[in-house]
Amino acid sequence: MLSDDYLNGIEAIAAFLGPDWSERRVYRARETGALPIRRKSGIGIYAFRSELTAALQDPTTLPILTANEP
Repeated sequence: MLSDDYLNGIEAIAAFLGPDWSERRVYRARETGALPIRRKSGIGIYAFRSELTAALQDPTTLPILTANEP
């Protein structure tokens, strides 16, 4: 059983973020690293409510990606 904090898929992430967030906007946020949205082979795109909430309240909570990370 997955945690209540887990959001599975673009649709669930967009719904959590609210009506101003289209699926395309969520994809862009993931591609640019603007929000902590992950993709894993076999699982797809997912995120955690707590991390999204923290990032929206204070963008400095986002980790800095190194050149070796996707």
